[in-house]
Amino acid sequence: MASDKALGKATSDVKNDATAESIITEPKVSPKNPALKFEVKPNESKMNGRAFANPDLEILGEPQAFQATAYALYGRTRIGTYVRRGVIAADPRVIPLGSIVQIKTPGYTGVYVVHDTGRKIKGNIVDVWVASSREARIFGRRRIKLHVLRHGPAGRRNK
Repeated sequence: MASDKALGKATSDVKNDATAESIITEPKVSPKNPALKFEVKPNESKMNGRAFANPDLEILGEPQAFQATAYALYGRTRIGTYVRRGVIAADPRVIPLGSIVQIKTPGYTGVYVVHDTGRKIKGNIVDVWVASSREARIFGRRRIKLHVLRHGPAGRRNK
């Protein structure tokens, strides 16, 4: 009986201590993996500099008119690299392999590299590589404006 009385007293002490402790302080529990808070602070020197300056197209003159189609084949290009965004195919007699061009057309304006040729690409026609055949069908055939920014190694011409 004495042990029951002592046990009852001990449990009541624990209850009293627990209520008193919960009232006084709350346990400080931190999560096992706390949330990370990243702050991006731009570097002023890099913001003021122009990392990718647009080419001065006035020096190059008027853009040439081309027809563009799209292709979605995977594999290696004529140069030997794998196809990817930014790769076009052109007639090497018009635009040599390795040339860098700027294309202006809605949704696909940008700088491209001629890495490929095609047997049906003759004259002022280029093929723009796209990721899917659906995108190629949507692209269709369209007129584009093209500036040759730099001729490839086989196309260095003396003018």
